Amino acid sequence: GVKVLWISDKLSNMRSFYRLWKKEKHGLWSSFHQKDPAQQAWYYRTVRELLAELKDTDAYREYNELVDTVFEDI
Repeated sequence: GVKVLWISDKLSNMRSFYRLWKKEKHGLWSSFHQKDPAQQAWYYRTVRELLAELKDTDAYREYNELVDTVFEDI
């Protein structure tokens, strides 16, 4: 249950990041406490690895696609 809650929260974050990314690209990180996009990418990719057992769910697939899109150049 905890992993389902976690993917829900992180998917919501990635949806928000994606909306901002479409407008601002990499400038979006300037409004965050952690301004280094490489650190953000590391965190969200690590979350993806830790939640891999959910890989057959729609939420995980969407999360994965958003991480790949937002952090593709990082």
